[in-house]
Amino acid sequence: TLRMSITEAAVYLRETFSLAQSPSDIVAEIVQFALSDYASRVKPKPGIPAFLARLRKAGVKACIATAGDHTLVEAGLAHCGIADAFCGIVTCADVGKGKDTPEVYEAALRLLGLPKAEVVVFEDAYHAAKTAKDAGFRVVGVYDASEPEADKLRGITELYTTDYQNLDALFDA
Repeated sequence: TLRMSITEAAVYLRETFSLAQSPSDIVAEIVQFALSDYASRVKPKPGIPAFLARLRKAGVKACIATAGDHTLVEAGLAHCGIADAFCGIVTCADVGKGKDTPEVYEAALRLLGLPKAEVVVFEDAYHAAKTAKDAGFRVVGVYDASEPEADKLRGITELYTTDYQNLDALFDA
């Protein structure tokens, strides 16, 4: 279930527990339940605000490709004061596929309007990083305590970091 988009998780919950609600109703309940935490408690990974400021200063566009929900992502970004660092958000629900296929990354690429060779995907999940890499993207792995395959993630990415404070190599590339 860690590899599912929020919509896929809702379908899983509906089927597993024989719930009467539709997947979209289950997603709405999940979002409502989590919204107050995203709007008041989430914190960015170490170094993110400064890293995003550095990207902006360098004229680098950034967008989000996520398995999460738009409402939750927007609430978290606003709470952390970094919403204006991104030109947009693309979710797995937008493209109708999870991160086991490259569609969400390809949609983000279209949003950025850049050649694939100029785009770097930051991922904290091995399966998603592998999808992006197999689709021809450059990938930076980012440590996350919830990723059981962190060693595999580290092994397939061109850089691996525990935070966003030590990524000078991206600016020198």
